[in-house]
Amino acid sequence: MSGMEFFTSPDVQAMKLPFAEAVRVGDVFYLSGQMGIDFKTGKLVSGGMEAEARQIMENIGAVLKKHGLAVDRSRHGDGDHESRPR
Repeated sequence: MSGMEFFTSPDVQAMKLPFAEAVRVGDVFYLSGQMGIDFKTGKLVSGGMEAEARQIMENIGAVLKKHGLAVDRSRHGDGDHESRPR
C-alpha cells in the first residue's frame, strides 16, 4: 500500500483552514471539510442552507475536476455506518 498524499489548493491555503481539501491513499481519493464558501470571495454564500449545499457540491466538483475525477464516478461515505438505524 502506498502512503497518503495531501492536496490543498491555493484558495484553501490562503484561508488558513485547518485541513487538506483531499487526501489520496493508494487509488482512493477522499474529500473532506467542504463548506458553502465561494472561494472567489472567500465568504460563505448567502441564501441559507439550500445555497450553501449548492455551493458545497460546486466545490466538490471543482476539487474532483482538478484531479481528473468527476462526481458521477464517486461514492459517498461518512464512516458512521454502525450507528445508523437499519
